[in-house]
Amino acid sequence: MTAERRGDIVAQRLFAVLDAALGEVLTTCSKLDWLIQHGERYLRPERRRTNLLMFYKKSWVCYEPLGVVAAIVSWNYRALLPKWTP
Repeated sequence: MTAERRGDIVAQRLFAVLDAALGEVLTTCSKLDWLIQHGERYLRPERRRTNLLMFYKKSWVCYEPLGVVAAIVSWNYRALLPKWTP
């Protein structure tokens, strides 16, 4: 195998890795952009209906952070695990 052929193989593999990494970054940026634009609307307090016996009360669902969540995954796993887009 010639040095030129080896160089072509290395360049192809490097391009494939860079292309995959760029795809990961663009996907993550797209999801973060959606979350920045729409997250507040989906996480604001939401009023719920009550049953007939509790007609004089009001029910709300409030989303509150529980703390830091971490995931140990392979190096090329997507940064956002859940599907945030409805």
